[in-house]
Amino acid sequence: MNLRRIVTGILVGSALALFIFFAIRATLESQIRKAIIADCIDCEVDWQNFSISPSKIGFKKIIFSFGNPAITAVRGRVESVVVHYRLRPLLDRVMEFSLIEVDQPQVVVLEGDEKSPKAIDDSAGESTWRFISRKIEVNNGKFTYSRNYRDRTASLDVQEINAVVGLVESGNESLWTEGVATGVLENSGIFQLLVKTPIFSPQALLDVQLRIRAQKLAALNNFFKPSEGLVLLGTLREGSARATVNEKLQNAIVSANYQDLDFRFLKTRNRGAVAAFISNLAKSLKLEKSSGPSKQKYRAVQITRGEESMISFLLRGMRDAALRVATEK
Repeated sequence: MNLRRIVTGILVGSALALFIFFAIRATLESQIRKAIIADCIDCEVDWQNFSISPSKIGFKKIIFSFGNPAITAVRGRVESVVVHYRLRPLLDRVMEFSLIEVDQPQVVVLEGDEKSPKAIDDSAGESTWRFISRKIEVNNGKFTYSRNYRDRTASLDVQEINAVVGLVESGNESLWTEGVATGVLENSGIFQLLVKTPIFSPQALLDVQLRIRAQKLAALNNFFKPSEGLVLLGTLREGSARATVNEKLQNAIVSANYQDLDFRFLKTRNRGAVAAFISNLAKSLKLEKSSGPSKQKYRAVQITRGEESMISFLLRGMRDAALRVATEK
């Protein structure tokens, strides 16, 4: 008797779920299309390979582009996205995803010299739908940060990215979302990155922790040579960094152990502030080049954010702390 009730309950529940799904399928598909078109005008989705079932939504070959390259822009493509969702919350206008799987994303962030205009308050156009994501998994991704100056470009490439992002809930200003990623920096260093931030907080709050080992410093010259006129040699055997951001103030601390560290400065038409600082520091401290492995050292800095993106701000803080490790005894 109990078995019959269980079987009957399963059948009734399945039938009800299917009824809900087919009743709202057209609305759900329409909302997805509208959201993509509204939030990303230049996005391309292969709708022929779009699929939807009572538990999953699938996309393939997504191409997206938004922003102004002279200020900040994002370009990219994703091989496939699979969204695992729950049906029942949709009746309450809640999109609840138990898992989002992102396969082979390739993202390029372009940053130029022009200043960003003041943000416009568009809260009046906010969606009445709530969004909850329990977990996001990223598989085999690639990321490029490209800093475009008027006469040169500095770039930083990250490969083999695998990441997991925890709970995200729209409108929850106090929720700190946590993401963990591993990958390879410039086909050399193996890193682990931990990021925590309250995504929907009106304040810019961020906690970033980075660990990296076996990084060939010459591989970073595609970024530091154009941006700072700085050429690096040697190996970062092991390093760690932590940066905390509260609005426009950043505290960064770096620990590093170098092997055969060497570097030199190039004459450039627009020499960076850090390069000028190190040049003056070298005169007074007689900067010594290391031979063989160095001891693990810790240095900290505190900097204020100027007219720059959050990525540029974080890189500047960690860079300044790392240069203090290399130059101070």
